Amino acid sequence: MVFELRTEGGGEYGAGPLVRWNNGQVSGGKDGAIQLVPVPAGEWFRLELTATIGSGKFTVAIQRLDGTRQEFADLPCKPTWDKAHYLLWSSLGTTKTAFFLDNLRLRCDAK
Repeated sequence: MVFELRTEGGGEYGAGPLVRWNNGQVSGGKDGAIQLVPVPAGEWFRLELTATIGSGKFTVAIQRLDGTRQEFADLPCKPTWDKAHYLLWSSLGTTKTAFFLDNLRLRCDAK
């Protein structure tokens, strides 16, 4: 599963915050290469992403079923990411698979 924020019209790939779950590992950063926390297949987890447009960084917090919470601050994205125009969830798997989103909440604090 990949989640990514992009600029207007789909924009540049990897410009905004990116979080990936692949083979039991959650990772993030502008290319999804920074390993954050292992989460095995079949386990629900809560993911919170906070980003300020134009800052070149974002924060991810992950809460596990047992209530433990880990926060990863200052993950890199490109400072040229200037709009949260396009939200992308995608599966890049090559075998039949599924992922589920529940209790989705989006908030924008405009200045």
